[in-house]
Amino acid sequence: MGTPLFPQVAGLVLDGGHASRFDGAHKAFLEVGGRPIAERTVELFRELFGELLVATRQPEPWLSFDVRLVDDPVENAGPLGGIAGGLLATDRGWLVAVAGDMPFLNRALLQHLVERALEGPERVIVPLRRGQVEPLHAVHPQAYAERAAELVRGGTRRVTDYFAEVDAEEIEVSTLGIEGATDSFININRGEEWLAVRDVKVDEEGSCA
Repeated sequence: MGTPLFPQVAGLVLDGGHASRFDGAHKAFLEVGGRPIAERTVELFRELFGELLVATRQPEPWLSFDVRLVDDPVENAGPLGGIAGGLLATDRGWLVAVAGDMPFLNRALLQHLVERALEGPERVIVPLRRGQVEPLHAVHPQAYAERAAELVRGGTRRVTDYFAEVDAEEIEVSTLGIEGATDSFININRGEEWLAVRDVKVDEEGSCA
């Protein structure tokens, strides 16, 4: 395996596990384009990042991927709890957090967001899709670990509330000229959403082929 593009960055998968709105299916392991979502995410993250973390309450399916499992500082604290747990767990300088049920993660978009973060100074890089915050593609400085954990322990659950408490830079993705960039934010919440994308082929960049 070659050297990752960003060895100083950790990639975090936030895996909600079996979904009650999805007849109990484990969404990260649904197949899209003939492959489990988790398999492609792990492959992409290993090419990009120096460490791969997974925050999940159902670790068994992930064990075959040789990933590092992380704990939330507070149970049932939602995505922000997972982000805080990932920041506390890693010793890399930065963390990229995505949801486990995103089948079209776009390599060029993730690379652009990380490159923007590495330009400095330390702040969260927050992507926007047509003006709307997309919290589960943000790039976080590891230096914010204690602040994120403090907010979670204090009852904060919305990732956007955490963004408001730290330095953050927003980037409108639709202006970047990256093909398929907005598809990167698609996630699967219900059975009909999976059926709509199940047979869509995904190219190496994450675009719908």
